[in-house]
Parts: sequence; structure tokens; C-alpha cells
Amino acid sequence: MKHRKNKIPVILSEGLKSHLWEYLVNNCDVEFFQLPHTREDPVIFDRFLGYDKTSGKHTAVAPDELDILTDPYLVKPVSHGVIKGSCPCFLTRVNVTSFVQGSDLNLVQAIDKFGERQLVIVASQSKRERMLSPPGVMREVVSDLPELEFCVLERIGRARHQGEIQTVLNKLVFKDLKTSHIHYIMKFLHTRSLVTKQSYSYA
Repeated sequence: MKHRKNKIPVILSEGLKSHLWEYLVNNCDVEFFQLPHTREDPVIFDRFLGYDKTSGKHTAVAPDELDILTDPYLVKPVSHGVIKGSCPCFLTRVNVTSFVQGSDLNLVQAIDKFGERQLVIVASQSKRERMLSPPGVMREVVSDLPELEFCVLERIGRARHQGEIQTVLNKLVFKDLKTSHIHYIMKFLHTRSLVTKQSYSYA
């Protein structure tokens, strides 16, 4: 949290973790799932640390450097009723919400039972759509997106203020799509004011 653009001067102590767990357990807008396998931790890095003294502009880390990183958020579009997004184990994960919310498990006990890298918390579809809606854009614009366009927007939103480099989306995330298809999706999202475009030089 200390490396965020808008830094949060809070130390994530065990006490704070327990407090957040208690809040989430009693939050009706989240569900708890156990994945069928252990998921790797995401690698957090700042792709815009580079700075070109000649031009005075920040430069983006070359996307090829991301090849060595593990991406725990593999793309597999899902459309199931009102649920939309990307989840490779959507059909194999186990919903343990009723057990978690109906028991007195604390955070440590929950991790011991379900696995530290297998227990995941998923926000409701309405909350996810609201978080992806920029100021001034109605949530319905997001909820009406086709599933693939929603997946791309969610991927960009996950990167927070850093956004995503389109080349990365082409090469590493949506490998099965043609470059022209990603370009079309980005244009589709841009015309609906869901994303903005910026130019960056590669280091």
C-alpha cells in the first residue's frame, strides 16, 4: 500500500488483517471460494519507473520483460447469467461462503482449512461493475459490455493507475487474439469513455 500512487500510511499488521477479515465475513457483497489448486502470488512492479533524461519523459518497461513473470490471472471469459468476467476455474472452484459466514473461523483458521493461496474472495457483479465505471459513466454501460470486452476492461482496471500497455495485452494476456482485434476492443471501450489512451516510450 505504501507504493500506491495515493499512498495509504497503514502497516498491514496481523491485527488489521483480522479486522479486515471480520468485516469481509459480514459483508453481503462478497463470496468466498476455494480454488482447486494453489495460485501463485502476483508480481507487483512499477512499469513506469524508467525516466529518459533526454526527453524528460517517463518510459515504460519493455513488455518482453513480463515473459519471465507468473501471471496468476489467466484469461478465460465467463458469462453465466448475470455473472461476467474471467475465471479459468469457474466450474471447478467450490463456493464456501455459507460455511465461512456461518462459522466462527478467524483468518488463521480459515487459511489453515482452505489454504492460503486457494481461498479467494470475490466481489459481487454489481460491485465489480461499479468499480470499473469511471466518474460520469453509468454502471449500465459496463454491465452491457460483451464478455470479452468486459474481460479486457477488468484487466486494465486491475492495474489501477498504471493501466495496461496494449502490446502486453497483445503478446501476453490475450495471446489467441489478433492485434487488430485488441485494437478494436480498445477503440470500443474508448468510445464509451471507459478507458483513456496515453503514449509511452519503451525503455
